[in-house]
Amino acid sequence: MKGLIIKDLLTVINNGKGLLLMMTILAVAIVPTQDLASFVIAGIAICSMMSITSFSIDHQSEWEKFALTFPIKRQDIAKNKFITLVVFVLIGVILSTIIGGLIALIIGKIPTF
Repeated sequence: MKGLIIKDLLTVINNGKGLLLMMTILAVAIVPTQDLASFVIAGIAICSMMSITSFSIDHQSEWEKFALTFPIKRQDIAKNKFITLVVFVLIGVILSTIIGGLIALIIGKIPTF
């Protein structure tokens, strides 16, 4: 099960540079006009969509056929997707708080939640 979670994280990390760029641009747009909490919510939504990216990558590579050859249950594969969703949400909270806080400090706006 741990290997499945690591596989999902590693496949999505390749898209990490684009995610960081998108979150930074969004922070520059949202933090000055609204508050940090709005950006944190948007960041969580963006990072949770990375779970959908994981589904897409698995579908394109036909990973489901390969996964059924492993000695694991289908329920464990489904649990893995939910666990990775939770991990991506936590990453979203951390990244959006850090990026939004940095942008707020750069523009001189006091971060509020």
